Amino acid sequence: MIAGPPSVNKRLEEHLIGISKGHKRDFRWESLGKLVRKYARGRRVLDVGCGTGHITLGLLKAGYEVTAIDTSTELVQFTRRMLLDRGFETDVRVLNLMEIERLSRKFDTIICLDVFEHVKDDILFIEGLSKVLEPKGRIIVSAPAFRSLYGPRDRQIGHFRRYEKTELSQKLTQASLSILQLRYWNFLGFFVVATTSGKLFHRGVYDQIRYSADILPKAVNTLLRYYFETVENNVKFPVGLTLFAVCEK
Repeated sequence: MIAGPPSVNKRLEEHLIGISKGHKRDFRWESLGKLVRKYARGRRVLDVGCGTGHITLGLLKAGYEVTAIDTSTELVQFTRRMLLDRGFETDVRVLNLMEIERLSRKFDTIICLDVFEHVKDDILFIEGLSKVLEPKGRIIVSAPAFRSLYGPRDRQIGHFRRYEKTELSQKLTQASLSILQLRYWNFLGFFVVATTSGKLFHRGVYDQIRYSADILPKAVNTLLRYYFETVENNVKFPVGLTLFAVCEK
């Protein structure tokens, strides 16, 4: 969720909760979750900007010890309830993520999915993440790609920016992180946005597929989940809607 200013983007809260209620196995969260677990190291994991907790849930099921944080009280409460309903109890707390050093422990892996773009001073934020990471620990990141695709949808859900690949690389290395992998992800989404100027993808088909519990959107969601897990997670495309990075301290 939002990692910088103390104010919470209500549009983003509604977006995340809407997806969670529409699909308990959203194609994007499920696919990213599998990719994250592939690169996670050690046992102690910090999920930064946990949102509605689906990445946290996948990690707990896989046996990791997870601390989950978000700036939104509503999303933290949602995550706690969701985890308890599924038989899991872990440390889920509200925290201004610009004060992440207040955490009293360090972690083997830090997961930071779709958070950098919500932070005004992202360099300072990344440096804070590095300080609570164990030596040789990993930070796994996803962030929206291509400045040219920045538009109304980004502004509505609190994005300060989208990233060029070189920009994200520079900011990560500036925080004394070594980049093990930096690649594009979601080629399919990039193609749709690039050919429709974002109107169809962001306000029509895309939201309906992720929100609606009707039979057709659920079927499309299932097909997309299969595509992302078998293709997007394994093929390094030359472009994509998202940048995915794995870094080591």
